[in-house]
Amino acid sequence: MEKAGVITGYRATIDPAAIGLSTSAFVHVSIEFDHHEAFERAVLDQPAILACHATVGDFDYLLHVMTGGVPELDEFLRHRLRRLPGVRHFNTTLAMRDIKPGAYLTDAAS
Repeated sequence: MEKAGVITGYRATIDPAAIGLSTSAFVHVSIEFDHHEAFERAVLDQPAILACHATVGDFDYLLHVMTGGVPELDEFLRHRLRRLPGVRHFNTTLAMRDIKPGAYLTDAAS
């Protein structure tokens, strides 16, 4: 499966709380039309952003963000995310607890 490109890598699973990350948030972001490429490049340099998905609907992107707490999330949103290229507005939802925090694809997932 590695040779066929099905397996793309291996990784360690880390407990976020063990490394000081206790606040998980999902952020919908709207971008100015001609800034998508610059925004996507800038997102790659933000360690607090664990995942970024281009979406269709009311917002352009869905981000999964993890920080050490609400004050750190506030700092990230107001002083980093807001200043990324083309950000018009965003809407943040805090996760209260994880029910199914991550899934792993297997050949049974299809």
